[in-house]
Amino acid sequence: MLLIPLLNTGYLAKVGFKCEKLMTWSFSSPDLNPIENFWSLLKRKLYTGGKQYASKDELWDSILQSAQSIGAEELENLTKSVDNRLVKVLSNNGNYVNM
Repeated sequence: MLLIPLLNTGYLAKVGFKCEKLMTWSFSSPDLNPIENFWSLLKRKLYTGGKQYASKDELWDSILQSAQSIGAEELENLTKSVDNRLVKVLSNNGNYVNM
């Protein structure tokens, strides 16, 4: 079964995916979306010690540096629980689950 946000089903139908093989879910679901944890990690790095930025360019440079400083192990930690969360959501018929 392929999980796909609702907005992409038209494209998938064009390329041969059948609707019965698709499961829809909210693409902004915090239960399934490890990017929320990444943004949180990135923000903590950006604003350590109450850091503020004088310009968009300065902020952008710091975003790039901070993102590059996040190592593979940290990223793995952010994503390794996705399978368990997915099983919990499926077991709860797609409804919210407490983590």
